Amino acid sequence: RVLRLAHSRSIVCRGMAASRKGRGKGMGKSSGRGSKGAAAAGQEERSDHTLHFYSIDEVLSALQKAVRRGHARNAAFWAGELHVSGLTAIATKRLLIMTVEDVGIASPYAPFLAATAQALLLTMPEEAKSPNAGADSGGNSDSGADGAPVPPPAKPPPRLELVCGLARWVASLPKTRTSCMLSGFQRAKAEERHRCESDGPRAFRPCAVKDVVAALSSLYRTCVGELADFLAKPRRDDAAFLAAEEDVFLQAYMYQLGQKTEAEALEPMFEALGGAMRDEERRLKGSLPKLTGDLADLRPSAEDLLSGFAAVRKMVQDLQQLSVGSLESAARMVLSQALLLATRAHQLVLAGLIVVPGTRATSSASEGNELRPDDMPTLCAECRHLRLDGWALARRNTRVLARYARERSGPAAGAGAPVALHSEGFVRSELLGPSLGLVPRDLFACLLRPAEDAAARYLCIPPYCVDIHTRRGSGYPMHREWDDRIVSRNPALQEKLKTHGELDAQGRRMALQFGRYGLVVSDECFPGPSKPDFAMALHPADWEHFQAVVLPVAPLDHGEMFVDRRHFPEGYGPSWDASVLPASSARSTELFTGLSARTSETAGWVMEHSPPPEGGSYCLCSSWDRYANPSTPCDPYFTAAKTFMTWANENSFPSARDFPGGRLPKLLESTATSTIHDDPNGKRLTQAEQMFEMTDGAGQGMLAADAKRSAIDARPSTVTELHRVWMHELLRKQQAQHLPRNLSSWETNAKPCA
Repeated sequence: RVLRLAHSRSIVCRGMAASRKGRGKGMGKSSGRGSKGAAAAGQEERSDHTLHFYSIDEVLSALQKAVRRGHARNAAFWAGELHVSGLTAIATKRLLIMTVEDVGIASPYAPFLAATAQALLLTMPEEAKSPNAGADSGGNSDSGADGAPVPPPAKPPPRLELVCGLARWVASLPKTRTSCMLSGFQRAKAEERHRCESDGPRAFRPCAVKDVVAALSSLYRTCVGELADFLAKPRRDDAAFLAAEEDVFLQAYMYQLGQKTEAEALEPMFEALGGAMRDEERRLKGSLPKLTGDLADLRPSAEDLLSGFAAVRKMVQDLQQLSVGSLESAARMVLSQALLLATRAHQLVLAGLIVVPGTRATSSASEGNELRPDDMPTLCAECRHLRLDGWALARRNTRVLARYARERSGPAAGAGAPVALHSEGFVRSELLGPSLGLVPRDLFACLLRPAEDAAARYLCIPPYCVDIHTRRGSGYPMHREWDDRIVSRNPALQEKLKTHGELDAQGRRMALQFGRYGLVVSDECFPGPSKPDFAMALHPADWEHFQAVVLPVAPLDHGEMFVDRRHFPEGYGPSWDASVLPASSARSTELFTGLSARTSETAGWVMEHSPPPEGGSYCLCSSWDRYANPSTPCDPYFTAAKTFMTWANENSFPSARDFPGGRLPKLLESTATSTIHDDPNGKRLTQAEQMFEMTDGAGQGMLAADAKRSAIDARPSTVTELHRVWMHELLRKQQAQHLPRNLSSWETNAKPCA
């Protein structure tokens, strides 16, 4: 094994070092542009493997699955592996995208705190490089010049510590993938209305941005209503709320279809959401003077609701900035997140997920991060004990975040003003500080080992991260690029499957079940009405088989099962500095022993270092065994979206014959990936090209600066493009017939097609 690694290093690692050192050598203009570039690629082309010989796309897949499944320590290792391999920018960018795609509104502050960590990383000094260790590792080799072992440094390099701390923190958050699933729900309901409603094709009605504002304002009026009544009974009619919310989503979808590209709809949509939320904020503020007499007791709660709503409105505004900046490659999901924040802002505040003045008043700077009984209002239906779930962790995280609230003075500190947070202080204290006490010492030691050390491979790649379907969205490199770009430039890399070792029968089954193993999220919570009866008219033929086999996702697993037992037979080792953790009581340890087998890694760790509730206990029922029972997401859109996708696959919908002329649009004919700036005439930059541009630096790439575009999704939706064709056909007919302006607001959407 050592000889094989040494031989691989002679071929691969020199290209990695040359790419990191020269930035223009690995992907210069002559590279790959003819025989000269191909001949020189053996030593100058950047490898698709990390420093310790993991395939980069497998590491990206393993990082995302570790985040989704709550494997906080494993996520720290995979992010650190990317960092020591010179791919820090890709690691932090992927983690920032995961805060929207995988964390979502269950932890609404996550994108902004991750962006703060990303910015802080840029200000930290570069780490010293050891001649025997990996590039950008900042550590020492395990052996000196005379072969004697050299101990690891007393503390990991700060940049490595921050990258690992960011990944660990993102993986530990409560999650919901609704921001990712919402676009599938919009497509499903739009197609269902088109096929099943009595008005038939007129279910597709072009909408203007003012129609989205009207739908959102109607939701606020009908489902929130008077402030005093809402505070007394927040959830009066879940069915009415979900119907109004669905109308907002479909109006937004129809407006987007009416634009030539999705990019043209971004700014107007964000402005519309912000305008409607400002109007609602003024309405809530106007209701405060009415809370007098018998209603005076509701005023503190009303001020908290107003302050929290203003904070959510600012989140939507900040997401707009991220959608054209750090999160441009996930702008579609960012807009979905903004839609969910706008429709569920009141529920987010009442659920305790937003920092409000009341939260700040009850949060002490000297308070620890342990749980409190009021964090866990949910009781088990069987044993009637407190249930440690995603809701408890979310409320605890909000209380911890409230300790970093800034003191405000002047007009901005009036009643209902949003609470400002010291984001950098939170990152330094909660992400950078606790990493040494939460991440195993062996993990950092492995990352700081030299490339040829076989013991540097602390974790094994999970089997469900090996299949091509689990990696087609990782973006580095896209598999369609493998034969014509990577292998042609580096003939030494001929392993087509890019795996380290053959999969056994169980591993192959796991790899083929990406739909089950890739969608599960740990510690899920979803504010507001959940699990409604969305009766989908377009459903699979074998409904019982769909519910029993296709719909449930895989149960959670333990991250420790992926530790390489050849080098670490005991599994996870002790933390780097265990002294930073509070000593747990004997009773807490006893409870943790029973709970750790049934909860996520984060929930078990939090409970281990939290005092038991007085006069009570934590639920240890088998009904709450998250690892034995499939953890199907609890949001209201997952089932509907997956039902429609299964129906579409059964009926081969849509196919080329569904499009006018029996041909797919050029957007779908192209083998390039989808970008937010795409139009029906083609694409500008593939996702793999965008990643190459990012790592090689500006000015060294293949395309001109005005043609550079970030990828938004590796898989453009055929259903969405079919709906776009239908919408533009309606707009053309409306323009040709010169319909009166008072029939609809179609004229606004007809301008791009003039």
